[in-house]
Amino acid sequence: MLDSLAEANIVPAIRDIGVSEGLALIEPLVDRGYGAVNISQQSTYGFALLTEAVKQFPSLLCSRG
Repeated sequence: MLDSLAEANIVPAIRDIGVSEGLALIEPLVDRGYGAVNISQQSTYGFALLTEAVKQFPSLLCSRG
């Protein structure tokens, strides 16, 4: 896991966004080769977005901030 994170040049932080909007944002990031994202848990839909992102993008390293 740490190797995957070390290879990521930028880890996008996603916060204050709904689940469907968040997934729509994450998909092109994954398509462009991003291997990690940070999903804020300080928002209303943070945990739900994290849960769905892990399901839909199993190769993506997701952290919760």
